[in-house]
Amino acid sequence: DVVLMYAEALAESGSSLGDALVWLNKTRTRAGLDALRTEDIPSKGAFIEALADERGREFALEGHRWFDLCRWNIAKKTMDAYKANETPEARAEMADFIEGKHELFPIPQEEVNLGGLEQNPGY
Repeated sequence: DVVLMYAEALAESGSSLGDALVWLNKTRTRAGLDALRTEDIPSKGAFIEALADERGREFALEGHRWFDLCRWNIAKKTMDAYKANETPEARAEMADFIEGKHELFPIPQEEVNLGGLEQNPGY
């Protein structure tokens, strides 16, 4: 949703959180949710959390969430929390998330060889 991306860009560029909140609320009101108030969002961190929640609802199962988590540098925290809530049997089958590696995908070896590229760290 371009509206949510614009809200994020405003917050990250140092614009007032009030301006960013106007754009976040456009999505919320379109979805029939109550608008958030500036009292609900006291800081940039609180705004990003509210935005993350909204993007999670807006784009559920659409494949955008992973890139949001990486962009906001919360992929490890989120994946570790997810794993901690699984059953012991499921956790035993899950690999640990390695920060600095798993945010990236490996470049196919043929592409590395053909293009003289450097492989992403850890692969």
